[in-house]
Amino acid sequence: MKTRIYWMTAALMLLMASQAFAFTAPTSSGMWYTLYDVFYNQLVTGAAGNVATGVLFGIALMNLVKSNVLGFVLGSGAGACVYNLESIVTGAGFCI
Repeated sequence: MKTRIYWMTAALMLLMASQAFAFTAPTSSGMWYTLYDVFYNQLVTGAAGNVATGVLFGIALMNLVKSNVLGFVLGSGAGACVYNLESIVTGAGFCI
């Protein structure tokens, strides 16, 4: 019973502190900006992100042709997530 109270207290604290977990882009003079710029600006929203989206949709279509419905749903869902990643991230409350 005591461990249940501890888990419920921890969950309540996490729910109350959701604003503390907001992610913002690092300043351009910061040490982490180069990593952020390479990963997010150039890979995710750049050409590599578009290629990844195309590959995921291609895999989904190949699974559809092979009558693998689960592979089609997972592949097309992953491709849609990569394609709309910026909207998903900002909709979840992250400030980019």
